[in-house]
Amino acid sequence: MSVAAVITQVLPDGRLAIEGRRAAQIGGAVVEVAIAGVIRSQDVGNGKTIDASKIAQARIWSRWRGNTDAQRQGQ
Repeated sequence: MSVAAVITQVLPDGRLAIEGRRAAQIGGAVVEVAIAGVIRSQDVGNGKTIDASKIAQARIWSRWRGNTDAQRQGQ
């Protein structure tokens, strides 16, 4: 899954602080994924993309809402 992010701050050393969020429906559930971290402008590739492994101080989290098959199996 890809997540669009925006630059929230240009740091004194030229690195860029970013944040992004995306929600997607998967089966009967909605998953929300968020990401934040710091990148170097030279790591941004064609199409203005960056691999998650290039994000320093990365904070990536997700939250599921609704019923998923895994939740139903546990009942």
